[in-house]
Amino acid sequence: MKDSTFKKYCLVVDEWFVNGFNGTKAYQTIYTNSDYNTADKGFREIHEIPRIKEYIESKQDAISKTHHITLKKQIDTLQDIIDNEETSNRDKITAIQEQNKLVGLYEQHNKQKTKEQKTIHLSIDGKDIELK
Repeated sequence: MKDSTFKKYCLVVDEWFVNGFNGTKAYQTIYTNSDYNTADKGFREIHEIPRIKEYIESKQDAISKTHHITLKKQIDTLQDIIDNEETSNRDKITAIQEQNKLVGLYEQHNKQKTKEQKTIHLSIDGKDIELK
């Protein structure tokens, strides 16, 4: 990849951080003539480039260090939200969901979904039934 291309891709990533992580809009901000589908595909491709992944990680690390963000602090803050009696149930559920993401529970749950389904074949009153 040419250095000029890398720099342009970094601009897309920078915009992605600024706009709240909307990759399509970030791509369209830098590549102004791109339509929605082109921008969506383009950002996904940029995001998978190893050098860009390193750039993203370095930005995330810098932000974490600047603001002293740690996994423990994030989980503790979310727990404070959950434990607060004045917090709405909706906000508590959202905090629990975010905690689960941070500790990897969603990843484990999603792996359960991707396992092969088992099929059971039954014959009841001469009729074959397949259960998945």
